[in-house]
Amino acid sequence: MTELYSKLQFQLTPDLAGLIWITDEKLLDRPNGFNELDYFFDGLLTQFAAQPEVPSFKTTFFSTESFGNDFSLTHLQPGEEKIEKDLENIMGLLHKKDALNRPVAVLNLSSKQLKLKDNRFQILDI
Repeated sequence: MTELYSKLQFQLTPDLAGLIWITDEKLLDRPNGFNELDYFFDGLLTQFAAQPEVPSFKTTFFSTESFGNDFSLTHLQPGEEKIEKDLENIMGLLHKKDALNRPVAVLNLSSKQLKLKDNRFQILDI
């Protein structure tokens, strides 16, 4: 069990609408956090990566269930522009889907610094 797994185990709760996972690497390169999140989401990431001819996107959305509620997992590989704009766009999509308006966790495993003022984001302490 990795340290990241242990921390995620306590921070991914039913109070969240989803998780935005930010890495410098492409999703298909299995970046930091891939194995831990794949475990929590029942192999969803491995199933995605195993598909033939999977295109590589800057942002990849997954819709799943956690604790009996809809849960969105989003992988973001930021470009050179400000990451906060990407996060606001993603949040807009997730909040349209989540009628409870639960917060969305952000797991930043990239080299980018985040400056989020929106209280709908919950930065995970990793």
